[in-house]
Amino acid sequence: MGEQGVTVRRAEARDMAFVVELWKSMSEELARCDERYALRPDAEIMWARWAGQRLRDADSCLLVAESGGEYIGYLLAHADEAQPIFAQRRHATITDLYVAPQHRRKGIARRLAEGAIEFFKKRGIQHARMNVLAKNAAARAFAEKMGFVDFLFRMWKTL
Repeated sequence: MGEQGVTVRRAEARDMAFVVELWKSMSEELARCDERYALRPDAEIMWARWAGQRLRDADSCLLVAESGGEYIGYLLAHADEAQPIFAQRRHATITDLYVAPQHRRKGIARRLAEGAIEFFKKRGIQHARMNVLAKNAAARAFAEKMGFVDFLFRMWKTL
């Protein structure tokens, strides 16, 4: 399985406007799935600034997927430090993984995730976490196919 003509590569500054557009699409999908993901009016500017900093961070991985000159997906991940009480101190966290709906189920998300995993392996990081919305059954199934297992549940209560 896989889509012909798809390139997955490290993002560069010239890609950021397109990455922000993909992030907006992902954010809209998340907000439709769960209202807690509704964004502030200035969220796009804030996220673009934050994501742009990841380009210059040696412990962050921002990948893009392109096909026919079109940006069709992206992944954003970074290395995290656990509290000093834990023996396993560093791990990678995949915070964003998005593929445009018309390009899904063609192996693109897998290629993005594998690219990030390889990036962190080269840095000596042996474990990864992936943020997955609990209500997103397809994303959970994808993560499980990639070898991720349940580890921590965050519970929510409105006060």
